[in-house]
Amino acid sequence: MARLVAASVAGGGDPMTQLRSVATRLRTIGAYSDGGTGEETILPGHSSGRLASFVSEAEPAGNDEQFAATLALSAAYLGMPARIVLGAVPASDGVVRGSDVRAWVEVHDGTRWQLIAPDEFVPPRDKAPKPRAVLEQDRSRAAAVPPPTAQRPPSSEDGFTLDESASGRSRTSAPEVSTPLPLWVRVTLAGVAVPVLGLPLWTGLLVLVKGLRRLVRRRRGAPAARAAAAWDDVLDSLRDAGYAVSRRDTRREVAKVVGGAALLDTARAVDGAVFGPAGANDATAERTWALAGRARHEVAEGRSRRERWRRAVSLTSLLPARRATAGRTPSGIHAARVGDASSATAPETVLVG
Repeated sequence: MARLVAASVAGGGDPMTQLRSVATRLRTIGAYSDGGTGEETILPGHSSGRLASFVSEAEPAGNDEQFAATLALSAAYLGMPARIVLGAVPASDGVVRGSDVRAWVEVHDGTRWQLIAPDEFVPPRDKAPKPRAVLEQDRSRAAAVPPPTAQRPPSSEDGFTLDESASGRSRTSAPEVSTPLPLWVRVTLAGVAVPVLGLPLWTGLLVLVKGLRRLVRRRRGAPAARAAAAWDDVLDSLRDAGYAVSRRDTRREVAKVVGGAALLDTARAVDGAVFGPAGANDATAERTWALAGRARHEVAEGRSRRERWRRAVSLTSLLPARRATAGRTPSGIHAARVGDASSATAPETVLVG
């Protein structure tokens, strides 16, 4: 700064006059540059290294930042307090753009603050630096700018979640000390976890098995066999619901005992598909399965959720059917056979399940 002030001040005068001479020299010999295309070596900033390179050039090149900082340091060298003010000079439309931002210097002359406008020390913006001066600065004065680091520096917002790969530094953390739970707490948790976790798994497994059984029955065999399997599926649903039914009972007898129009329609449709003179085809088999679905829905209608769940997880239909008991009433067909047998032979009681 001493050489700049000495070169700017030809004669004496008060410090304020000398400072304005420095401002005039900066505007006269300097060039304006924001470091655009072709001027990448003209660096931003106002560090001591940047300003030392700035004032040593035959043609100082920069923008308001470097010129204002140099003039403020010159004022301090001359013994006057100085400060830099950033502001904007908007266009006539009142809109502030980046190009409207300027920097000026305010100097205290002992009685008041005096403003030195940027037009007094900053060269015109259309005064570009000479290419030769920029190249000389690039070879001798410009500081090497290191490439940006690939790793993000640690932040206070990261807290303790920042790992070693993000910061590039190893952290030493205190080992976690875990307190074992008491035995009674672990036993209680185990007892609660078994029904809470096991019950849904068991329910899903049984529903899946029964669903697969129904799918196999509906797809396997001839149409007549598939129609008969529809009734078997209805019987299994009735057994899971707690009804004492058997495959040895006629379908219509079961429908009358259990009740329900859909169940009776299913029994009639299955009988027609199996024993009817026209036989069964794919459409007949599908119709029996549709009626079977309505019958299952009719049996479950009006039941509570708990009762429906109990039927869904019932193992009765998956186990072999129990043998007929002595107190069971035979079907009408079996009863007729018993009557014919009793008229031909000695009277005896015949029980058929």
